[in-house]
Amino acid sequence: MTAGQNQLRWVVLLLAIAVILPTVCLLWFMNQAVRNERLAVRQKLTDVYQQRLNRLSRRADGLWSDRINSLGAKASGRDAVEIFGLFAGRNDNASGLKQCDALIVYDSNDKLIYPLTGSGAYPIELPNEFNKAWRAEFIEEDFAEAAGLYEWIARSFSEDYVRYSALMGKVRCLRKSGEIEKAIAQCTELAYGRIPEGIGTSCASVITRARVLLVELKAQTEDGPGFSDVRRLIDSAVNYTPVDGSDFVPMPLETRVFFLRKALEIVEESQWVEQLRPQVLRAKQLLSTEELAMAFLGKYGSVEVAETWTEDNALKLVSSLRVLLDTFEEIEWNYADYAERLKQQISIVLESYARKQAEGQAAVSEQSALEEMLESWPEDSFRRLDLPEAVFGVHHTIGNRTYILLQSAEALASDFDHCEDGLEEFDVSYRIVDGSGSFVSGLDNPRDEAFLRASLGKFFPGWNVEVHFNDVDIFERTAHRQKVIYVWAGLLAIAVMVAAGALTVQAVGKQIKINKLKNDFIATVSHELKTPLASMRVLVDTLLEGSYRDKQQVTDYLQLISKENERLSGLIDNFLTFSRMERNKQAFTMAKTRPFDIVDSAAGAVKTKFAGGRCAFDVHTDENLPDVMADRDAMVTVLVNLLDNAYKYSYDDKRIELSTFAEDGLVCFRVSDNGQGMSRRALKKIFMRFYQVDRSLSRRAEGCGLGLSIAKFIVDAHKGTITVDSKPGQGSVFTVRLSACN
Repeated sequence: MTAGQNQLRWVVLLLAIAVILPTVCLLWFMNQAVRNERLAVRQKLTDVYQQRLNRLSRRADGLWSDRINSLGAKASGRDAVEIFGLFAGRNDNASGLKQCDALIVYDSNDKLIYPLTGSGAYPIELPNEFNKAWRAEFIEEDFAEAAGLYEWIARSFSEDYVRYSALMGKVRCLRKSGEIEKAIAQCTELAYGRIPEGIGTSCASVITRARVLLVELKAQTEDGPGFSDVRRLIDSAVNYTPVDGSDFVPMPLETRVFFLRKALEIVEESQWVEQLRPQVLRAKQLLSTEELAMAFLGKYGSVEVAETWTEDNALKLVSSLRVLLDTFEEIEWNYADYAERLKQQISIVLESYARKQAEGQAAVSEQSALEEMLESWPEDSFRRLDLPEAVFGVHHTIGNRTYILLQSAEALASDFDHCEDGLEEFDVSYRIVDGSGSFVSGLDNPRDEAFLRASLGKFFPGWNVEVHFNDVDIFERTAHRQKVIYVWAGLLAIAVMVAAGALTVQAVGKQIKINKLKNDFIATVSHELKTPLASMRVLVDTLLEGSYRDKQQVTDYLQLISKENERLSGLIDNFLTFSRMERNKQAFTMAKTRPFDIVDSAAGAVKTKFAGGRCAFDVHTDENLPDVMADRDAMVTVLVNLLDNAYKYSYDDKRIELSTFAEDGLVCFRVSDNGQGMSRRALKKIFMRFYQVDRSLSRRAEGCGLGLSIAKFIVDAHKGTITVDSKPGQGSVFTVRLSACN
């Protein structure tokens, strides 16, 4: 065992003691810290989750307080329809959540302001002049005559609904007569012309149908509807802002739902659905909110007028009447009983229409179920509504208006998910139930009783939020997690100490290796310098003493001194190069260089030396080799070092070959010999500094083990590679590869 290894062993032993003793103390402390940990877990969990439940309650109240305040700010100076468009179905900028799914607005007398209804807007019957126009259109099918009659009615009557209905009839007749362009022109004026101030909802329904019909008419043309037509349709469907010059019309609820559905259907069937994606998404949001408002009003609001007859229903009615009349005219008058029955059938159809209109008018006088509900419904408190789907509502009065905000169970669950903080983690779940104990959000079907229960804030009176543990061993698991934390903290501390010890051992070991390398360097340098100096000393002393026979012997001694001096200079040059390598001071001058010039210079440098002994030296260079980007002198040094090693380690009948060739876009320099070769173990260390295969002092080969390390340093600086292939007794082959210039 060397002194360095013995020294390293003592260092490792001392460091091990320094690590083991603190580790034992730390483990004892950890064992004391985790004792009785389970006893404190329940109280800790109770405190933690009580704080989180309180935080959920405060956040939920804060969320809805902000929404009520936002509603109040937006409601100032705006119409109810505009407030609906700004608030219902839109996401809150702060939380990113939907503010509410629908909005119902009443005045101080509990009269519905929005959504709009068609109360009193439709007359019981139109003027008698329509009978002639209808007969010409539906019975006689004289569309030109009918169009003229409709136009006369539109000019003769000042009532908006009568005029719009007549113009709509004219568009129908122009369409049926094949005059599509005229129909489009008239329909465009009807759909997007100047809208009179204070227009009623009945006229808005006609205008809405005209806008849908306009796109259908353009679909019958060769060019079809354009992007601007489809975009204007969807834009007007989602327009809730009553501004002068816009396409806004005050549509009743049923008409708005119809219009949104038709606009979505037309856009989604068009080629511009992706370009109009924002409008499509907004239309779907509004359709959902309007349908929810319709469901609410159907249950609580006493929708003031029944759903209006659509154009298709009206046409079906007239068609049925036409069939009956045609049959009636074909019957001979002597069949009086049968004729009377036909008259009765016609009367039944007409009475059905009149009854439907009368029901709408009678609904105005009915008391709304909302009045009864509001009596037991405190302001700013959520309650479950009796609707087919799970919907909750809260109402708030701002000024002289009462706003009812409707929120679906899914949206309310998203609100609670946004407000909860740490209630959904690991094996913990939360569950929210309303005042009746019905499930609202969170865990649907808990297996066990709630671990903790707390009431929600002022917006949710009687509501409770519960904490449930999905694992019955939660306390043991939590205590175990605390123990794991202690253990990992201890292991981390131990790992830090071990790492520190390992780094110390590594640093000490590295210092020992450096010392050993320094000692090897001093020994090698001393040996390699001592030999040529001793030889020169003996020769010089001999010459000074005059112990020579003749001038020839003097010349021989001087040549020997010159050879030893050259050898000594080479050693010093290697040491200097090594020093520059260590300090990164070695600089190379890169330039395009012919491989032949490098090989020729290297061969010339060793030619005299190789000619002095029994050495067969061959040089082979392929023609037309590409140039390489290299420092010519440095690459000559690489080849000279390789050739010098080949000469030193080939003892008898030396055969050394230097060849150059191209391979896979690279220029290769190869030095081969028939020397003693190397083992696989030696091949792994051959490029290490000061490494020598034969490290004995009696070795035949001279040198200090720097030649190959210098060669590798130069090749690496040229971004090339140097490899060696050798086996004991079979010589060695060194190959240097450099990239060829493009």
